[in-house]
Amino acid sequence: MVLTDKNIKEYRDKLVSPFNPEQVQNICYDLMPETFCNDPGKELDSITLLPGDSVFVKSKERIILPDNIMGIVSLRNSRIRQGFSLDAPIYQPGHDTKVFFRITNISRQSITLDCTSGIASILFIVLSSDVEKPYNGTFQSEFEFRGMGRYTSAFSKEMTDIEQKIDQIKEIEKTIYSNILALMAIFVAIFSLVNVNVSLAVQNVSTKMLLTMNFATVASIGFLIAIINTILSSGKYRRWIWFSCFAAFALTILIQFIL
Repeated sequence: MVLTDKNIKEYRDKLVSPFNPEQVQNICYDLMPETFCNDPGKELDSITLLPGDSVFVKSKERIILPDNIMGIVSLRNSRIRQGFSLDAPIYQPGHDTKVFFRITNISRQSITLDCTSGIASILFIVLSSDVEKPYNGTFQSEFEFRGMGRYTSAFSKEMTDIEQKIDQIKEIEKTIYSNILALMAIFVAIFSLVNVNVSLAVQNVSTKMLLTMNFATVASIGFLIAIINTILSSGKYRRWIWFSCFAAFALTILIQFIL
C-alpha cells in the first residue's frame, strides 16, 4: 500500500524530519536539496551541469523508515521535461539517513541548480509485514556524503579512469598527425629533389652547383621536418633529425665556398 497525503501527515517527523506539510503531495513527499556533492567533504550550494554531467544531491530531509515501510525516490515531472535523469537506491525498511540521489543532465543545454527548488520526491510503500532484517548496511545513518564507501575498493577492477583513456587517445592522435606530417615531408622532399635535379640538368650546371643545390634542398626540408618533430610532443629521433639537418647545411657551405 502506498502512503497517501493523509497517512504521511499522520507520521509527520516520525517518517520525515524536518517535516513540512507544504511538501506533502497526494502520494509522495517533495524533497528539497541541501547540497550538491560528488566528493566527500566537497559540497556546493549551487552547481551548473553541462550536457552529460552528473552530481549527487543530498536532501534537507532525513527519513526514518519503520520496519514495514520502504521508500522510492523519483524525479519530478518538470525536471524530466527539463532534461534530467535520476538514479537512486530503494530505501529499505529500517533505513535512517538523509536521502541521496544522482541526477544527470541528458539535455543539450547547461543547467544551473540551487537549493531553492525541489528536484525529486519520495514515495512511501507499506509492506505486508515487518521485515526480519531491517537495513543496517554501509550507508545507514549517512548524514554526510560518503561517496562510494567500501565499494570503491570492491569494484576498483571494474572501474577505468576516463582521464587515462582521454590521454591515451590524445597521444594516438598526436602520433597520427606526426606520421601524416612526416609522410607529407617525405613526398615534398622527393618532389623537390627531382624538380631541382631536372631543372639543373636542363641548365647544364656544374657538378659543384648540382651538389650544392641538392644538399641545400635536403637541409631545408630537414629543417622543416625537425621543427615539426620538435613541436609534436610524441616526436622521435629529434637529435638525429637536427644533426642531419645541420650536417646538410654544413656540406652545402663546404662544397660552395671551400672546395
